[in-house]
Amino acid sequence: MKHLAFEEEKSIIAAAEDFPCLTVTLPLAADFSRQQGLEHQLNSVKARVKKALAATYPSPQSEQILHRFGDLAHNLHPPGDRKGMLIFVSPHFAKLLFLHSEVNPRIVINHNFEIRDLTGEQLSAGESLLLLLSAENAILYHRKYDEFTVLDLGVPSHIAAYKNDAPEKVANFSDPGKRREVVLEKFLRHIDQGLGEVLKAYKLPVHIIATPKVAGLFKKISRRPESISSYRHGNYMDAAPAELSRILPEEGLLPANPAKELQEELETAANEKKLACGFAEVSAAALHKNARLLLLEDDFSLPVQPGKAENVATTDDEGAELTIDEVIEKVISCGGDIRFVAHDALKEFGHIALVQYYHE
Repeated sequence: MKHLAFEEEKSIIAAAEDFPCLTVTLPLAADFSRQQGLEHQLNSVKARVKKALAATYPSPQSEQILHRFGDLAHNLHPPGDRKGMLIFVSPHFAKLLFLHSEVNPRIVINHNFEIRDLTGEQLSAGESLLLLLSAENAILYHRKYDEFTVLDLGVPSHIAAYKNDAPEKVANFSDPGKRREVVLEKFLRHIDQGLGEVLKAYKLPVHIIATPKVAGLFKKISRRPESISSYRHGNYMDAAPAELSRILPEEGLLPANPAKELQEELETAANEKKLACGFAEVSAAALHKNARLLLLEDDFSLPVQPGKAENVATTDDEGAELTIDEVIEKVISCGGDIRFVAHDALKEFGHIALVQYYHE
């Protein structure tokens, strides 16, 4: 029998391509302040979303999204063992999932939604962008675990480039302090513009480290608040990568040597006969809700076969057809975790593997 659990959602999402879609992940506190903290987070998210939508979309579309988000977020009581939550809202559809995995707070506004895209961004927390700011210059890093690579912002990264290009009204200021503030704002606006271009290629959360004054001004003028995951105060322009790693958020980070731990985990699961390899075996295990950890390559897709849609496979369980997104959703729903790995890291396992709770 054909699996139809996600067909309605897919048709609604496809019909909403020209409208904004909102996806949100939030961590859930484990202490007595859990409910109060969640309400505060949701109110903060709604305010940020309202600002971001107003800058891009007409009022009727924005109001639809805000109204549906408010309905979904009203009087939430997540199970006590859940560590995070996923929210998806379009003008015609809303979806909520509570997660066993820790996640970073994240807001994404775009024209489409796939569970794989969202979980890939949120659960691959070892990868992000780091923007260091001071009143004089900026440095943008691509961070992958403990490795930091400098990225080109595409705009001058030192304030000196903007001092001689200041507007005429700035040149006529008699107050040097006021002039510095106007030039600083011009500098930060260009850095924000450069960051926006980088985000088109690197769809990752952004951490910003800056002095309180610079951080406050950048937060005020930035046109991409939905991409900013956190702010840290301080001047670390000359800091080494090891020092930067210590002050960045650590939630959900994979070990320093993820490849070694991954191999050990797969070997242990295989010895205990709890390892499903290849999409057919993985789909069958997901259907049976026997899914503790799903591992798949970040560019994984199924070959298109005659008469079948892309990324759809027939499992061994009564010929049920599942998409990759449906497998991911089922793993999340039964309390499993997701981990994305590099291309060909799972080549010998059929490029996708699943560690089961028990041997079937």
